[in-house]
Amino acid sequence: MRTFLLILVLCPLFGLAQTLSSVNSEVPLLTFDKPQDIEQLILEDDTKDGTYFRFAKMVYCDLSPKNSGVWTEVEGGKVWSLAISATDAKAISLYYDKFWIPSQGRLYIYNPDKSQKIGPFTSQHNHESGVFAAELIYGDILILEYFQPHSETADLELHINRFAYAYKDVSGGQLSGYDSSGDCQVNANCDEGNAWENQKKSVCRIQIAGFGNSVGFCSGTLVNNTLNDCMPYVLSADHCFYGGDISTNNLNQSIFYFNYRSSTCNNSVPNNTYSITGCQKLSNSGGEGSNGDSDFFFVELNSEPDFDPFFAGWDRTNSAASSGVSIHHPSGDIMKISTFTNSLYSTSFSGNNNTTHWGVVWNGTANGHGVTEGGSSGSSIFNQNGLVVGVLTGGSSFCYNTNAPDQYGKVWHAWDQMGNTNDKQLKPWLDPVNANVTTLNGIYCNQSAQVISAFTSSERVVCKSSTVTFTSISTGSINAYEWTFNGGEPSTASGPGPHTVSYNFTGDYDVNLVVNGDENSDTYTQTDYISVE
Repeated sequence: MRTFLLILVLCPLFGLAQTLSSVNSEVPLLTFDKPQDIEQLILEDDTKDGTYFRFAKMVYCDLSPKNSGVWTEVEGGKVWSLAISATDAKAISLYYDKFWIPSQGRLYIYNPDKSQKIGPFTSQHNHESGVFAAELIYGDILILEYFQPHSETADLELHINRFAYAYKDVSGGQLSGYDSSGDCQVNANCDEGNAWENQKKSVCRIQIAGFGNSVGFCSGTLVNNTLNDCMPYVLSADHCFYGGDISTNNLNQSIFYFNYRSSTCNNSVPNNTYSITGCQKLSNSGGEGSNGDSDFFFVELNSEPDFDPFFAGWDRTNSAASSGVSIHHPSGDIMKISTFTNSLYSTSFSGNNNTTHWGVVWNGTANGHGVTEGGSSGSSIFNQNGLVVGVLTGGSSFCYNTNAPDQYGKVWHAWDQMGNTNDKQLKPWLDPVNANVTTLNGIYCNQSAQVISAFTSSERVVCKSSTVTFTSISTGSINAYEWTFNGGEPSTASGPGPHTVSYNFTGDYDVNLVVNGDENSDTYTQTDYISVE
């Protein structure tokens, strides 16, 4: 028997006088059964170390406009529509092995009551690989609707060969609740995250299709490079991508969700979330953190953001942060924040090299006791200056074990100590101009007038009565520079530099740079930055 779905018409999606939904409420509905091994998968799921947070299984299919759905003539063109149901699914995400949309075509995907809509997908989403994946639609039914005007002569090429059947609720409250992460976790928009707004805008939840027909989540961070050219580089963990042993197609179908967070400290449905599909691997450590490697995976996204994220800065020194946070997506949940106020320490991840990772113990805060979980893997740990210093491999902290440590692979070790080729280092990508800076501040790329403060120095450790040269690498339309060199002579300066400062007494000294622009001011402080021996 042919099955149809009755669609509740709220409004035309395409801005036309009518669409298929309003012409014919009966859309062909294809129903797929619940995979038989779901309960066994739940029992097998690893909760933290060794892989990503698995939440879905791939279901294979053969769906295209040539064999499924229905075409309907509408005013100004034609519409193809198809509804897909997956019994008891918490969400559905479509994977295409053929994806090419003509220049005037538009594709939308939505749930039956249209409370969640994604798209339009257009020719700008076409990739040379010919593959694509679309973000999760929550619930067990979704509808595809494609419009093509009469003036378009090229044909749509679309084939869905599999979809992710989510058997866990990772909807951020859009279904039954907020149960995907532990109840000790702290929402990123609580008071604990007030000082980290920039960093939050760099963090992403990554949906990865892997081996064994599984689909999982990790976390990642969009990072800046010394060209300040806004290359869409994302840093995550190698074990999330099976030690780098992941197919090119699966990389091109990875989905990066940005700004996936509650709007308040209390749980609320995420809005203003953005996604980018696809990436290419640039470099990786080639291990999972247990063999003397730093467990990093570094990619370039297939397309530049059409929103305004933050490109986070980094610190590649081997100096332990005195305090800071990690911002992440535990169990694929909305963005959370974990806080530390005791210094990081050098350690390993179940290996023999005790210099590859930063160890951290989290602190309880006003709104909970942030820890990490599966899905947090690949997230960055930020130091007291807001700079990335490590990437999460794993650890022992849980809501029932809040005082246990976690381990983050050091940026210092990933920089140039995993091999001599570009595909084993961060250095060629994050310092393409060989500026040899040890720290770099983050930037916004779509706010040209906004100023971001940052500087570099010729030395950090000097003998008494030596000099250090400081130079601003700040960005934006800057009107004024205000330097403070604690313990130095001179102790203040103006202008971008270079400034030569003498240090005549032993000790550790802060350096501070304030830059002022038409729209904002920004301060960059490096604590105990200069060590005089």
